[in-house]
Amino acid sequence: MSEATVTFAEDNPDKKHVKTGKVFESLLATLNWDEDAKESFRIQCSEVLARGINSLKEDEEGTTGLIVGKVQSGKTLNFTGLIALLSDNDFKLTILLTGTKKNLKEQTIDRLYDDLQITGHNWRHLHLEADASDLKNKLSGKRSKGLVIFPLLKHWKHIAEFIQSIKPHLGSDWLNNVVIIDDESDQASHNTLASKDSELEEMSSTYEQIFKLKQSLVRHLYFQYTATPQAPLLIEKSDILSPDFHFVLETGKGYIGGKELFNGRPNQIIEIPDVEVHHQTQPLEEPPTTLVESLRVFILAAIIKNECLKSSSGVLSMMIHPDSYHSGADLFANWSKRFLQNWRNCLDDNQYADLVNQEFERTFRSNYERTFPDIDIKTLLYENLYDYLTDVEVKKIRAGSSDIDWDKLRLVIVVGGELLNRGYTVEGLVVTYMPRHTKGKTNADTLQQRARFFGYKNHIADLIRVYLPEKVEREYRDYVADEESIHNLLRITPTSELSQTIAQSELMRPTRSNILSTRVRQIKLDKAKAFDRISLNHLDENNRVLRSLLKTGDEGWEPMTQYGHSATRLHRSTHIMLTTFIKYFADLKFHDIRDRQFKTAALHCFQTALEKEKEEVVCLVDMSFTSESIQRSESTQNNSNLDSVKINQVFSGKSSTYPGDDKIIDSELITVQLYNIEIKNRPEYGVVKTLAVFIPNHMTRSFVSTLNPAF
Repeated sequence: MSEATVTFAEDNPDKKHVKTGKVFESLLATLNWDEDAKESFRIQCSEVLARGINSLKEDEEGTTGLIVGKVQSGKTLNFTGLIALLSDNDFKLTILLTGTKKNLKEQTIDRLYDDLQITGHNWRHLHLEADASDLKNKLSGKRSKGLVIFPLLKHWKHIAEFIQSIKPHLGSDWLNNVVIIDDESDQASHNTLASKDSELEEMSSTYEQIFKLKQSLVRHLYFQYTATPQAPLLIEKSDILSPDFHFVLETGKGYIGGKELFNGRPNQIIEIPDVEVHHQTQPLEEPPTTLVESLRVFILAAIIKNECLKSSSGVLSMMIHPDSYHSGADLFANWSKRFLQNWRNCLDDNQYADLVNQEFERTFRSNYERTFPDIDIKTLLYENLYDYLTDVEVKKIRAGSSDIDWDKLRLVIVVGGELLNRGYTVEGLVVTYMPRHTKGKTNADTLQQRARFFGYKNHIADLIRVYLPEKVEREYRDYVADEESIHNLLRITPTSELSQTIAQSELMRPTRSNILSTRVRQIKLDKAKAFDRISLNHLDENNRVLRSLLKTGDEGWEPMTQYGHSATRLHRSTHIMLTTFIKYFADLKFHDIRDRQFKTAALHCFQTALEKEKEEVVCLVDMSFTSESIQRSESTQNNSNLDSVKINQVFSGKSSTYPGDDKIIDSELITVQLYNIEIKNRPEYGVVKTLAVFIPNHMTRSFVSTLNPAF
């Protein structure tokens, strides 16, 4: 076995290392990737497990982690790699919560069998078990060998039955160090009664069983996998599903996600007019013109891929995802079948064949000609159109329907409602038609989970087309920016400092309100923020950080405009790199909720700014620099908090000759003001150092938080 090199944002010199052995190496061997991609996969899987192992303290029963990826980016493969590492590192049992739908559970189990070769040469190292009553025999005694994987449908009844079956063995060694993997963890796992105003801490049924499952196990690691972390990041810190550690999975080569599609390929997003959106107040009775166009685009994409790009391997698919109201799936499936049949009939009749070819030719001109200018479309359609129309199958996805055998299909149109909302993989998806939106605010996490059109599709990237109503397109564009901001923050912030604050467009709600025990508050960054609440527990530490930050400007201080003769209105400024400021700002410790919220939101903005401009600079201002300190009084609103003291007013106000401290900024740059303050009648504190931060409008975003200030 070899030890993986694992790096940590929260480094621990005593950390345990993760070994990679036979099972993980056999998984790597099945991946048709280059060596760099394989090494990246090895490191990411190892780091996920290492963070869990090192998060679990000796006196704790369990630890909970949050593993964040992007939609269709390889989260399932990552926890498959995690399972392989569990086997290599001598774990005995992993419980896999596979989602709420049987089709998703079956899809996951099939992938595990294939990727981990459970019935192949790894049969002695991995066992997939469905009977909880037989676990004791598999996991105890001299003959026990290998890791047992136990898939569970994420439903209270199934989890309760599992707990009941292991009840006689609680405390046994074979129930020690169990790993729970919660796939699509933000779905169904959380407490849907959290928002109820009740003295009793009520639990929804599935959440309660997850709570009992965690309590039943002697020591356990709980890994939550999701592409939409809004819920786990906003729930109370005391919640059993609030993360103790986290990790952001990086996408591999060839991934086409929101940033790549909505920012990089905007012409491939096509608007569905509002009059063609199917919903309760507007049930459609005739097929929309954009649906007909999208069907033609799908056929053209298939012909171009197979006949021109010579990429004929694998299924190619289209997804139609209407609102479930009024049998939406049936309606759109029937319309699709009707048009496919009509086109075939017309091609059989020479009188109409030219008309059909002309329709498809016009669609090619408006969609693909600019990208594929050398294609002889007339000849291509004449030779191939009928065969491709004949090959297409229309499949409805609904509860109780049999799973699609993708290996036996060439061209397929998948039509479905809620079952396509999350977790379901549509193989070879190239054209998406989504004639749905909400009249009010959409839940951001629900919107993103519908993005089945993301994935590793670089080989068909130029063929991708996504049809959306204008409102939904705006929501996705905003979500892309929010997602990048959240991921950037998670990469640089220790889990202990996450403050239930995330970037969130005002167009949407972050998640369903019933799982949040406190109200979602909007955080504004439109004014200069003075950190006027001084954390006494971190006073010396913060003073030291701010002294060091001040020294970074020693080479370039220049006096600013002088207002009158008062030393308190004489300031100097310089410029430092934003990356430099972030290092110091991230080290500051704040006791007050509002300060922590602002810090989190500001770091979001800073990281996003660096994405656009790596050389971004900060205007650093040394306020009243010729004075040792300025005097301020203590606020009477301190709420008798012994851990902090509130300064009555950091900013000196406006006068006829002075614009006010909050206007001593560069309106185009992030501006940081540094203050030395002596609090009246509080000599024991000495000179207190604090700061104020201004973020220009073009760098700010909208944020939400569920942390409520005490005063």
